[in-house]
Amino acid sequence: MKIVVTGHTSGLGKSLYQSFSKNHHVIGLSRSNGYNLESDIEPFVAHNFDVYINNAYYKYSQVDILYELFNRNKYKCCTIINIGSVSADGNRDTVNEYAVHKSSLEKACTQLQLIDSECKVVHLKLGRMNTPMTDHRKEYPRMDTDYIADTVDWIINQPQNILVKNLTLDIMHSRRKVIL
Repeated sequence: MKIVVTGHTSGLGKSLYQSFSKNHHVIGLSRSNGYNLESDIEPFVAHNFDVYINNAYYKYSQVDILYELFNRNKYKCCTIINIGSVSADGNRDTVNEYAVHKSSLEKACTQLQLIDSECKVVHLKLGRMNTPMTDHRKEYPRMDTDYIADTVDWIINQPQNILVKNLTLDIMHSRRKVIL
């Protein structure tokens, strides 16, 4: 199976890349190897794939990538897994552009899931994970990224006629501070 992972050098993307590299042909797309979401999405959508994990975040780029991938692959048996966030639910205390961007991704997934297509569109909404992006929040519990990689593996191994549309994973008691 050919799997593409965006943002493959850190955090969740790194866990996904390492996990799937054991048994699949995996292509990683990150700034470290010349892929930059701030400048152009075309290099991100130019790859042939069985599974595309739309993980790297930069404003609305995940939505742009999703639409372009879907348009190019809607008649192909493939899967696009979009990494969302529970922050899209609006449970923040301040204005949060990240939450708005992730909410937009969720709505785009819902829209594309309604279209008769061979391409599966999955939205995986995640809570706080143990990644460099959340290092400043160590006082709160965080999910292990290897567990998330196992969950993604479960999703992509569903029968072709089964679509996992939306799955939310969050840590229990995510707002309780832990004693460090």
